[in-house]
Amino acid sequence: MQRQYLKSKTVKVESENIQLVYHLFFSNTYYSIECFKEGYDRQEPDNYSLVEDFTDDEGEAEDFLYQLVKGKVFPIHIKDMVDDYLTMNV
Repeated sequence: MQRQYLKSKTVKVESENIQLVYHLFFSNTYYSIECFKEGYDRQEPDNYSLVEDFTDDEGEAEDFLYQLVKGKVFPIHIKDMVDDYLTMNV
């Protein structure tokens, strides 16, 4: 069964011949983001990342997604990027 979200946005970008997928979704009053390398084993931490409930602000969540896409950030770096982003915006 696939999860249902109130709002969801998925963006794909290619970097170093790898398709990166960013999925921003709103659930339970907060935004979460997942990132994975398409076609790779998602059980490996280098290939998949999920950060749940990092903000309740839609504009902040979409701005963060845009920064990830622009920088073509790999899954292994997503958690650090969330920490840095939240520290800068406090």
